Amino acid sequence: MNHLVFDTLITGLPYAPAFLGIYMIFRIRADFDLTIDGSFTLGAAVTATGLTHGWGLTQSLILAVIAGALAGVVTALLHITLRIPVILAGLVMSIGLYSLNLHIMGLPSINLGPDLPNVFSWIDPASEFSMGTSARSAAPSRRASNSASKLGRGRTSVDGPSSSSAASVIGPL
Repeated sequence: MNHLVFDTLITGLPYAPAFLGIYMIFRIRADFDLTIDGSFTLGAAVTATGLTHGWGLTQSLILAVIAGALAGVVTALLHITLRIPVILAGLVMSIGLYSLNLHIMGLPSINLGPDLPNVFSWIDPASEFSMGTSARSAAPSRRASNSASKLGRGRTSVDGPSSSSAASVIGPL
């Protein structure tokens, strides 16, 4: 029963900000804004990229919130300055943020794996991560050691070849 509650929180809590964003737009403006779709994914892309590049969890989450807020500001500027309807400005931003997310991550998906911190790391007392610990200092084996090519082909991690390691594809900083 304890695992069921924990798994439910892990699965459902990330959707809470998206739900609140959509609810506030409907309730306050009585209008539909599609920016929440792209900005929510933008925050996830910034967080995942930050964690795989060695930033701390707190730093990554703060930068993700700032990136999502900037996406909303750009949508508001499109609506106010160019007089584009909110639904169209949100649609344009959602499509644009899809491309921006791919550019930020550098790959279609990033494998965070079990050795990087997450927002629930502080719950587990056996976890080696705290809210301020960076992934680079906690998990040095995630960094790639061979710089054979810019795209990551032929790279190996410290532990040996690994195709599932996102850091071995992205490479060292």
